[in-house]
Amino acid sequence: MLVYLSVATLIIIGGSIFYKEEKPARGTGIFYVVLTLILGLRAEMSTDHSGYLRIFNMIASTKWDDVIVGEFQQEKGFMILNKLISFISTSPVFYALVIAAITIGFYFLVFRKRTNIAWLAILLFFVAGEFFESFNLMRQVMAASICLYATKYINQKKTDFFKFVFFVLVAASMHTSAFVMIPAYFIMKLKFTRKTLLVYGIAGIASYLFLPSVINLFTRFLTRYTSYKEYETLNANINYILPTIAMFVFVMACVFIFKVDFDQDNYDNRVILHGAAIAVILAVLGTKVFMAYRLALYFKAFAIMGSVNVIGNIKNSKNKVIFVFATTAAAVAYLIVTMSESPYSPYILHSSLL
Repeated sequence: MLVYLSVATLIIIGGSIFYKEEKPARGTGIFYVVLTLILGLRAEMSTDHSGYLRIFNMIASTKWDDVIVGEFQQEKGFMILNKLISFISTSPVFYALVIAAITIGFYFLVFRKRTNIAWLAILLFFVAGEFFESFNLMRQVMAASICLYATKYINQKKTDFFKFVFFVLVAASMHTSAFVMIPAYFIMKLKFTRKTLLVYGIAGIASYLFLPSVINLFTRFLTRYTSYKEYETLNANINYILPTIAMFVFVMACVFIFKVDFDQDNYDNRVILHGAAIAVILAVLGTKVFMAYRLALYFKAFAIMGSVNVIGNIKNSKNKVIFVFATTAAAVAYLIVTMSESPYSPYILHSSLL
């Protein structure tokens, strides 16, 4: 746990020192390096990670032509990426570092450009976002990071739709579930109002009540592999979804009750509000069927972005400082609680580095 607390402390102190309102992403490059190293240098601390290393070793010894035309259980784009990495090095550490650099890189591109307190968004991503999910779900979280980046193209320009689709297709070539972003595109373009919030509430309740029958049909349509059937019976730990719910409630209260400035005619703000709402619905549904929680990974970052941008838009500087302090304190407390029962604590370096 000491490693993770040290990283959180570094982000808080470094962010506080380097942050400037006119340059909200100043000094965050070092956090990218640190998180990439933490993610890439870890030991085989999860079942999926070990499996991906076996896939990498298999692909490394497979001829390029066979990779292109062959049939694999995992998506073709992911297989090609594995082969390209193996041309440079077959080291499992190098492989994990490249996947980490891609995944963290797309998240950082978004947080640096689309949040007004980038270091705080990075802290929340590290503590309660997809960072620890990527310890195990390497392929899907990488796809989610690409999809998050793609949402910059959700706007009124029709030509940008094709750019959005391009990135989603790239993500889907890594993990098929990324196709969930196609219908999300048309939802996230809409203006978010109180009525929208009511619609989400009704849709969420209805989905929760009728989920068992709906999810069976949905998973059959979405996935090609029988291995996904287990997600119809598993469910998500409530502790993992609480931060997303708390951040969503905070954003809604600030925007609709306390009237914090959050221009809903701005397409990026629309995307953030819709994304946060979808994340909450899917996360809650995940307590019944784990597949829904897996889909929530594509939207969790929007709750983080909404919380950070709302805090950044608070006019009173003293109130802003109070909210930043409260958020960082809550983040550290949550990290301590979750890491006390996490399989990723203590942090272990890959055996080849010891």
